[in-house]
Amino acid sequence: MFSKVDEKLEREIMEIPAIDIHSHISPASPKAAHLSDILLYHYIATELITAGMPPSLLKENLSDEEKVKNSIPYFKRIENTATYWSLRRILEDLYGFKEELTLNNWERLDKEVQRRAEDSGWTEFVLKRKAKIEKTFLTCIPEESNELTSKGMFVPALRIDNWINPFYLRENTLTLEKITDKSISSLEDLASGIKKIILGSKRKSVCLTAAFGPGVWAESPDGRIAQSLFQKLMGKEPITELLEGLNILSSYILHVFLDIARKLGLTFQMMFGVRRPLPVNKELSYFDLRMFESFYQLFDSYSEVKFDIFLASVVHSQEVNVICKKYPNVYLAGYWWYAFYPIYIRRMLKERLEIVPANKISGFFSDAYVVEWSYGKLCLIRKELTRVLSEKVKEGYYSESYTLEIAKLLLNQNPRDIYNLNKEKI
Repeated sequence: MFSKVDEKLEREIMEIPAIDIHSHISPASPKAAHLSDILLYHYIATELITAGMPPSLLKENLSDEEKVKNSIPYFKRIENTATYWSLRRILEDLYGFKEELTLNNWERLDKEVQRRAEDSGWTEFVLKRKAKIEKTFLTCIPEESNELTSKGMFVPALRIDNWINPFYLRENTLTLEKITDKSISSLEDLASGIKKIILGSKRKSVCLTAAFGPGVWAESPDGRIAQSLFQKLMGKEPITELLEGLNILSSYILHVFLDIARKLGLTFQMMFGVRRPLPVNKELSYFDLRMFESFYQLFDSYSEVKFDIFLASVVHSQEVNVICKKYPNVYLAGYWWYAFYPIYIRRMLKERLEIVPANKISGFFSDAYVVEWSYGKLCLIRKELTRVLSEKVKEGYYSESYTLEIAKLLLNQNPRDIYNLNKEKI
């Protein structure tokens, strides 16, 4: 049970404006259009299926209404999870729906969601009034337009996974040729084309983002070998024949993007701890003893670039804290995917606060696909941030006033500084 001091701190933390540095929200459709957009967010859908719901009940050829109706009998099985708690915050706080969801009342809730979706001010209401999120980063890809019309609420972040993954490189290169109207026959041509579309974006991005899985190492690439591999790949040689050297090609292209980040002053978001793809479209957390080893040189070589690390596995937490402690240009952010649960949030946050300078930690990103889930997930973060900071006060480590300073740093000021949001006046 919270004490009066805890309740006071929670009220104060609830009022701090936040920055969401990673989401999958579409600027064209940022809000939930149907109840299914909320109820069947992939975090929830995964829990429903593993709790016993047949995946066939969520097939793509089914209507939104059919999917919702099919899923409702299984929600009772996941009421214990933290993701479900966030879902209840959405339904109760945004839509005033405090009942248990049943086959008899879901249509009423669906109508309310659709009614709100028709309100042109709903997105801003949810983000700014309810969630108090000042800026939300959107996941864009370099080859698409970054022009946004969002009253300044959204900021583009360029996702480059498919560019540093050789399995998609041939297709992306052909797309780049169409966009730039230039033939690409070498890695130099490729680098020039990538730079052209990023520099020519209508709306400047603030960061590059990539997820790194097993076997992706940032070794110093040999340009001649990389060029030979690229030509073979573009010559339609089966990629299975090139597997041994693909890491060199991947690393070469990664360095192209790092050079761009250095030139433009872009922060580089690095995601670790998820292995994919796996059979039956599954993704799992994973642990690799050597995962960060070859990035040490990269952090040194690109000392002017800020690297912000996202973790999906708590196993790497201490190692990454030490990296952040030793490298001035390495930062830590939020809790990714399978780490977005109170027990891991508390552990990782406590470790970071005890090891890493406070100005190097960002406290939140939603990974949301609609703004309603930005609200639900930020509710969880604010709750756990309050809990951890109040414990620090009780243990005698922090004063009450200092805990509020830390909360403001983690939720707002640090991401502004790390991503140069104030400088860019975004």
